[in-house]
Amino acid sequence: MDEGSRLFVDRDTGRIVDEPLSTIPYEVRDLKGLILAPAFLELQTNGCAGVHFTVFEDASTYHENLRMVSKYLATTGVGAFLATIPTVSSDVFSKVLPQLSPQSFSGGAHLLGAHCEGPWLNPLKKGAHDASLMKIPVHTSVVGVYGNSANLQNIKMVTIAPELEGSSPLINDLVKSHDMVVSLGHSAADYDAGIAGLKAGA
Repeated sequence: MDEGSRLFVDRDTGRIVDEPLSTIPYEVRDLKGLILAPAFLELQTNGCAGVHFTVFEDASTYHENLRMVSKYLATTGVGAFLATIPTVSSDVFSKVLPQLSPQSFSGGAHLLGAHCEGPWLNPLKKGAHDASLMKIPVHTSVVGVYGNSANLQNIKMVTIAPELEGSSPLINDLVKSHDMVVSLGHSAADYDAGIAGLKAGA
């Protein structure tokens, strides 16, 4: 845009528009050379600002930690985030997932829900994950790993290695039955296994 140009942000949608869409008087702000840009979406963070999303003491402390992360992320330009839970035990999933419902924090980034990175990952590509907790899809169930339907509603994204036995039906179930996004990762898949994962819905 040229210097001195005007733009408008719609109050209802947050979108930048050519002209005001409302007759309600609008607030004028001089950006004084600053940049107006959309916020970032953080889809994979295990925590920050001294907080790790797998550490659970009690619900009140956990919520305060989410608020701290939310406030910090907003200072970095992040407007919304998924709290990423790596491969952990079902006991840990059962404690943290109920806390990760989509929610807003005053002055902070919005929590969109949880991204479960595992436990259906390839141990050969474990990275920082605990390989002893990794599962094979054909030997497990979604409820057995993550817990009840309330927990499942808070999960918005799952990372899976598509070459593991039973991955394609699991991907299909997560996408179609639970409305989750499936990402392929921590994988040693060949081309065919990767394509099968994509065809299943990843």
